[in-house]
Amino acid sequence: MTRAFLVGTVIDGTGAPPREWCTVVTEGGRITAYGVRDEVEVPHGAEVVEAPDATLIPGLIDLACASSREARR
Repeated sequence: MTRAFLVGTVIDGTGAPPREWCTVVTEGGRITAYGVRDEVEVPHGAEVVEAPDATLIPGLIDLACASSREARR
């Protein structure tokens, strides 16, 4: 499934400053495109998630899930 997240801020974890007013496109749970909204095309048929007040930090949720699985063992 292809999703396009239209968010207010993205912190990409590279040390670069946060980017404002971004689009993040994912396919099968992996990021395939990311950038300022005017620079990233939303694929036809993508599920669009509009969250203008949200901050997206890719990978943070996966890390939390992995940590909770380890704690249960």
